[in-house]
Amino acid sequence: MVSKLPGAYFDRRHTNLVIERPNQVWGIDITYIRLLGGWLYLVAIIDWFSRYAVAWELDETLEMPFVMECVERALSIATPEIWNSDQGSHFTSPLYTERLQQVGVQISMDGKGRALSQHSDRTSLAHSQVRRGLSARLRQSERGAAWDRRLF
Repeated sequence: MVSKLPGAYFDRRHTNLVIERPNQVWGIDITYIRLLGGWLYLVAIIDWFSRYAVAWELDETLEMPFVMECVERALSIATPEIWNSDQGSHFTSPLYTERLQQVGVQISMDGKGRALSQHSDRTSLAHSQVRRGLSARLRQSERGAAWDRRLF
């Protein structure tokens, strides 16, 4: 399986990169899940070759620790060659970028104004896959029991 991605997926250095193997490129993004009484935030890291959710985390706030917990969980599994994100504040913070640089990952960020690009479509697909497995994980945790009662 080889995937040739258009320029919308990568900054100029990675235009038309052919993705040929697992752990070549990972993407990270944050989305929200609406609950009856508020929101949960989901950060997910996706391997772009397999479209496998390498790691994901949920939190009630958009604070940085839940993003870094997800990053650390993913890095405990493998290390990609390239890590792609948008230019959101979580992904441009020194805490995040320095951690990726420590493990030798090449950081790639989509240009500004790409929020509606095909990258968003791929990330949305991955987030929907993660959401499908969400209820089981929520039920397994103490906090999850409270979250599960508030889902939709």
